[in-house]
Amino acid sequence: MHKAFQHKMKLDSEWVVIHRLALLSGFEPQNVHCCINSCIAYTGHYIHDESCPFCKEARYTSRGRPRRTFLYIPLIPRLQALFHNPTMIEQMAYRQNFAPSDRVIRDVFDGNWYRQLCSRHVVIDSVKRRHKYFDKQHDIALALSADSYLLFKRRRGGPSATPIILQNFNLPPQIRTRLENLICVGVIPGPHQPKDIESFLVPFDDECALLADGVRTFDACTKSHFDLHAYVIFEDGDIVAIEKLLNIKGHNAIYPCQSCEIHGVRNITGRGTVYYTPLGTPDLDHQPRPSLDPHNLPLRSHQSYLEMHHELKVSTVKEKAIIAKQSGI
Repeated sequence: MHKAFQHKMKLDSEWVVIHRLALLSGFEPQNVHCCINSCIAYTGHYIHDESCPFCKEARYTSRGRPRRTFLYIPLIPRLQALFHNPTMIEQMAYRQNFAPSDRVIRDVFDGNWYRQLCSRHVVIDSVKRRHKYFDKQHDIALALSADSYLLFKRRRGGPSATPIILQNFNLPPQIRTRLENLICVGVIPGPHQPKDIESFLVPFDDECALLADGVRTFDACTKSHFDLHAYVIFEDGDIVAIEKLLNIKGHNAIYPCQSCEIHGVRNITGRGTVYYTPLGTPDLDHQPRPSLDPHNLPLRSHQSYLEMHHELKVSTVKEKAIIAKQSGI
């Protein structure tokens, strides 16, 4: 930058260079206030809080500055930049040119979920739009992954961080998982895993709403503008990551499963403290839980999650604790 532009402008510091690069690239990272222990980001219903509801640590220093920030890297300008490259445009035509099969699963586009979406109208804030999911050739299918990793030689119990990664399904499977094709929108800082990961995803959710409605974008191949749409159709992760994304208690709770309402039991006679979930329950008077048929489990549904979420919103703190214990959510 110094050598290329020194005859046009004064670049006397690294900050100026970085700022100019941000302007040239068309996007600038956002600093979001977060808890010093990374429990929450101060967004959504936490936006006016002065302290963390989980660890009670203060949000600001004595000088009124945030004690820690989460750096969010905007997604929209990066997706728009993909259409400035003719080679990338050609590669991203993979989704549009994919012919779904009823007999074999070769990619996510053969799956029922994607094919159901293609027949549905887009709904944003309960308002149905005229267009349907993936009815335009440039529409992008994404998957969200968020999982904590240990820092400093991966020592257990040490500090960790949580990257938020997007996978672009419009690219062929052979190249979509390459490092240069993965999109990182931010890394939740340590030292601990977030207590409410959704609060860190609020800026991303806002961009998803804009992308669902359509963002004006230039196509370098056709030299014309179009409305770019992108949709997250999957959220990926291991058991712990999915527990965080779904806000469920998890694998050691009384109701540990994300998919069904199976009830955990303890080894009461042995004074056990860990819950486990056998299909067949020991025939004891103090174990009233019935045995379960693996082919007919009491499944959770989208509606059951929403109903429990509504109950938690209108309950007192004491009631919330009881409901969370009884539902696992």
